[in-house]
Amino acid sequence: MLRQVLAELEKAETPMSVTALSRKLGIEQNMLEMMLEYWVRQGRLQDNKQFISSPEAACSKGGCGSACHGPQNCSFIAKIPRAFTLKEN
Repeated sequence: MLRQVLAELEKAETPMSVTALSRKLGIEQNMLEMMLEYWVRQGRLQDNKQFISSPEAACSKGGCGSACHGPQNCSFIAKIPRAFTLKEN
């Protein structure tokens, strides 16, 4: 199954989200994330989360005004889905 995950990403022309890959392969998202993290550790995949700035850097509690409830509940911060691509050698 690990090789199937890698093969699917090799065929993809753009980064694939965990949700899309999970649906395509019929694998539970939690299990798929563990497989993807294995390939990241092996140096075969790149996780896009390293390119997303942290919400804490974009928003600090109270920074948006008195109604701000912190970055985890901020409506001004987009939630970008985690995606993976092949790592260039």
